[in-house]
Amino acid sequence: MKKFSIIIMALVLVLTLSACKSKDKAEKQDKTADKNTQQEVKVGKDEVVADDKPVVDINNHQILGGHYNTMYVQTKMQLHQYGQDVNDKKSVKKQTLDGLIAQELLRQEAVSKGIKVSDKDVDQELQKVKEENKEQFKDYLKQFKLTEKDYKEQIKYSMILNKYVDKEVKTPKVTDKEVKDTFNTLKKQNKDMKFDDVKDSIKQSLVQQKQNEELQAKLKDLKKDAKIKKRI
Repeated sequence: MKKFSIIIMALVLVLTLSACKSKDKAEKQDKTADKNTQQEVKVGKDEVVADDKPVVDINNHQILGGHYNTMYVQTKMQLHQYGQDVNDKKSVKKQTLDGLIAQELLRQEAVSKGIKVSDKDVDQELQKVKEENKEQFKDYLKQFKLTEKDYKEQIKYSMILNKYVDKEVKTPKVTDKEVKDTFNTLKKQNKDMKFDDVKDSIKQSLVQQKQNEELQAKLKDLKKDAKIKKRI
C-alpha cells in the first residue's frame, strides 16, 4: 500500500543517514532482504530501556526510553532484512541512537522553518491508511511491534519530513544517461526487464537518492552545531 511505503521510506531514510552505507554494499544487501523479511527478530530484556528513562538529549530536547524501544525494534528488523548482523547489540544500539538523533535534528530544523502538521491532518492520514486495508494495517503494527499511537507519530514525522523536503530540498536533475545506466545495471539481475516499463520508476528513485544525499549533507551541518548527549 502506498501509505505504508511512505512510512517505510522514512525509516529507510533514517537508517541510510545513520549507517551511510555504500551503494555497492546496499545493492548486495537488497538481494538478501526478501529472504530475511519473514524471519522473526527477537528483542531480549537486556535490549529494552525503561519507558521513562532519558536516552539522549538533542539541543535540550530529551528522547525517552519508550521512543527508543520502538525505534530499536524497527532498526533491528530493518538491519536483519538487509543481511546485517543483529547479534551485535552494541551496533544495533548505536544505529538506533543515530537514527533518533537524525530524526530529531531534521524535525527541529523543519520546525525552525515554520513547517507544521496538524493533529487533524495526521488523523485523516491514519484513517486513509486503515481504510485501504484494515488487516494489512494490523499486520504492520504486529510486525514492527507498534501501537496505533506509535504509528501516528511516524505518520506525523513522515508528513513533516515530506513538507521539509518539498520546501528546502531542490528537485534534482536526473539525466537520461543516468536512467539508462541504472537500467543496464538492473537488467543484469533481471534480463526480462523492459526499459519503457521501469524508466519512470528508475528516474523517481534516482531523484530520491539525490535528495537523500542533500539531506545527508544538511544533517552533517546540523550535527556540527548541535548539542547532543547520549545517556545510555
